[in-house]
Amino acid sequence: MRLLIQRITTTTIMPMNTLAYRFSILFISALLLGGCTIFNTTPKDEQNILTSVDFVSAIPVTVKGDENISIKKETEQVAAQYKELPGQGDWVFIMDAMVGQVNGQAIYASEIFKTDLDNALSVIANQVRNRKLTHIQFTEKARGLIHNELMALVRKKIMYAAALRELPPTSGRAIDAYVDQKEQEYIRKFGNGSKTAAEKNYLEKEGRTLEKEMSVFRHNVTVNEFIKKHITSKIHVSKKDIRLFYARNKKMFQKREKIKINLIRSVKPDDILTINKQLKEGISYLEIAKSQLNSFNRDSAGELDGLPSNLDNVLIEIKKLENTIGKYTAPVEDKNATWWAYISEYDFSPEQSLDQVQLWINNRLRQMQYNKYNAEKRNELFEKSKIKEEIPIMRNNLLNIARSRYLPQKLAEIKE
Repeated sequence: MRLLIQRITTTTIMPMNTLAYRFSILFISALLLGGCTIFNTTPKDEQNILTSVDFVSAIPVTVKGDENISIKKETEQVAAQYKELPGQGDWVFIMDAMVGQVNGQAIYASEIFKTDLDNALSVIANQVRNRKLTHIQFTEKARGLIHNELMALVRKKIMYAAALRELPPTSGRAIDAYVDQKEQEYIRKFGNGSKTAAEKNYLEKEGRTLEKEMSVFRHNVTVNEFIKKHITSKIHVSKKDIRLFYARNKKMFQKREKIKINLIRSVKPDDILTINKQLKEGISYLEIAKSQLNSFNRDSAGELDGLPSNLDNVLIEIKKLENTIGKYTAPVEDKNATWWAYISEYDFSPEQSLDQVQLWINNRLRQMQYNKYNAEKRNELFEKSKIKEEIPIMRNNLLNIARSRYLPQKLAEIKE
């Protein structure tokens, strides 16, 4: 615009008092005041609408580094996805790239690559580095994990959007008041009445902002109202349901006893002396059971589910331990060998009557119904939404981020 003014006022020679000069100044002023909107031909209702192209339009920030560089996630809103550009030595960090949206709610990469998925992908990537998996196998495993995480998040956001749509103004105001009350409680608890101090102290203690905590609280309260209306209201468990469950699952309530034994076996006199010596010195029983000194299932530290049925003398010694986890027997001769037995696990449940377990059964059946109706409602909302076509796009964008982030550079560059 400055160049336009300069060209009109300097290169174009016009007397200042001419009609053409005055008209040009009025024309330029109109452009400036109008923000040059006369050149924007996009209809107003189509402006600022995100498309799938915008989902991966994050601006990369180039930072010098090497393969040992690591990025710490400072907050849930900031994720550090990185990759090395082919043929270059610079790392490119995509800071919290938006990969999609649901009903106006953005989906960020950092919401997907949280602790559990991050750990799982790191383990798989290490298997690639150790040549136990190929990069193609990494891609397939990562695709499944990412898809499950993405679908769970998408369904969660769809339900929240539905809850907001159904929320009447009176309920909305009630939730606002409830959230404000909760925020004041946090301010008193963490800041002694000072909001600034509360925000600082809460961030230091919990690792997230007070604003984020209130946002999550508002989300949960809003969704809970929706759940009460569409899911919880359908749940009903009768006494007949409880009796039927007990009758059909009788084995669950019978007496149960489970024991896991680790055995050590030896026939060599020198080894027997060494085993006894090491046990007296405090060396771990299971460590000895894994060593060459043990000739019984040493790969599993002599593990045996249940009691040894054909070693009568060993059984007698095991009973002396009184099912105490972590205790082992004295050496005992049986079947032309010397044995030791160690109790690594023990669990016992007495038989339970219907009266004793009816409350547990009631809760179990209610939870089962909740899971069923919740899944049905989420699937119903998902099928009605228009997000289905975007799922493969978002999944592939996330998969590319995962490949770039976790795989070595040369493997990450390979196209499937």
